[in-house]
Amino acid sequence: MTDPQQNHMPLVSALHAYRNARSARFHIPGHAGEVASGSVFHELFGGVLPFDVTEIEGLDDLHQPEDCIADAERLAAHFYGSDQTFFLVQGSSLGNQAMIAAHCRQGDVVLVQRNVHQSIVHGLLLAEVRVVWLMPEVDLMTGIASSVSIRTLTEALQANQHSAIRAVILQRPNYYGQIGADFQQIVSLAHDKCAMVMVDEAHGAHFGIHHQLPQSSLQLGADVVVQSTHKMLGSLTMGAMLHVQGPLVDVPAIRRTLRVLQTSSPSYLIMASLDAIRGALQHEGIVKIERVISRSTMLRKLLDEHQHLEVVDAEDPCKIVIFDRHGSRTGFELKKWFEERGCIPELADLNHVVFVITWQTPDEFIDRLQVTCLKYSCLEQSDVKKYTIVEFSDVEFSFEPKQMPSLSQWLHGNSHEFIHSVPIELAEGCICADSITPYPPGIPIVFPGELIRASHVKNIFIFYAAGAMIKGTHKHEKTDQLMVRIRSHKGENQE
Repeated sequence: MTDPQQNHMPLVSALHAYRNARSARFHIPGHAGEVASGSVFHELFGGVLPFDVTEIEGLDDLHQPEDCIADAERLAAHFYGSDQTFFLVQGSSLGNQAMIAAHCRQGDVVLVQRNVHQSIVHGLLLAEVRVVWLMPEVDLMTGIASSVSIRTLTEALQANQHSAIRAVILQRPNYYGQIGADFQQIVSLAHDKCAMVMVDEAHGAHFGIHHQLPQSSLQLGADVVVQSTHKMLGSLTMGAMLHVQGPLVDVPAIRRTLRVLQTSSPSYLIMASLDAIRGALQHEGIVKIERVISRSTMLRKLLDEHQHLEVVDAEDPCKIVIFDRHGSRTGFELKKWFEERGCIPELADLNHVVFVITWQTPDEFIDRLQVTCLKYSCLEQSDVKKYTIVEFSDVEFSFEPKQMPSLSQWLHGNSHEFIHSVPIELAEGCICADSITPYPPGIPIVFPGELIRASHVKNIFIFYAAGAMIKGTHKHEKTDQLMVRIRSHKGENQE
């Protein structure tokens, strides 16, 4: 982080140089860098159109970078402490899929944290691996599932001691800013077994930048780490980075996989925002992060003394997770209450609402949130709405590797299978053909290929009744029943 070149933003500089040359543009995109003033398009995008370009001379190529993009990625790698960093223009979801597909072959055994994002599941489908699900620790007070313990990983490795474990795939932090205590031990144990450690660190791109923030997964020894730069640092939406280090990583395979999965027309605006954020962090990041930590700490103290609201403990000071301590409002109702008063949170679940405060959040916004919290009072009613979040303990956990279906099998079934939809209340005991996922945050209740249990059905209806969007379900066009796709053997009754 002491390299004076860190103040240089090579991709940003290259785009400025091309704009300033004012060349006549006869290349895509079709707006040619300009649009007639007075139009809605000009009102929305007029200021950025000159920088919205394609792979032309002097602006490099994301899929084979040798010039300004290569320099920008090299500076990012130096800043974050990786051996190599790849820019992503399709978010951490793409990065998660790429890190798995690049390193895992069909039939490989991988150990995966159960409460991962759906993009990890999609990566497992693409790789057609065998998965051992690792149950996360669940906070009994809040019901929030956090991280995997060293005890759970040790038991899983012992149960599969005769198998070659290809990778341990984790999420750190969770959506609530919690990281767990065992991560560094988990990395060491996995490496002792010659297994890679891959981490979805989408919500931790700011980790390790300041001593009052948690260390990043890279700093703690992980091999591949994917971060959503847009989430916690403020690049343009879909801007993310994939960091790698160590001898277990196949860098050429990652680049080939990114060439397959990532668009051949990457957004220069998104890439330039990654370069700009890294440069800005180097220049002023420490001071601004200290401001945010100070403001967040003050807000937490206020909530600790609040009569009606309570704050959840989290290692990441940039996540403010609150709930109605009397249970008079669900998380979704609490979210609506704040939205009606001009404070828009990141997400809600059955009980909690999550606010994200970053190094770029204006003081004015934090002041407004603080004032709004002070105005909150619970509903005077006896109907307590405290729910239990998805009950992982109700799921039958086994350390036996389960073969993930291929993407084709997931979409269409095997030759001897029939995929059809049934009302969710009739799905108990069936094999799920989709990923049933309340969104946000995007953690599946049921994965494709899993047996749908009574606890799953119960939790799906709880989420639905509370107002959550549930991906992987749909309404019957005539009866309005909530439907889910299941897999049946051909010849079975499919009505």
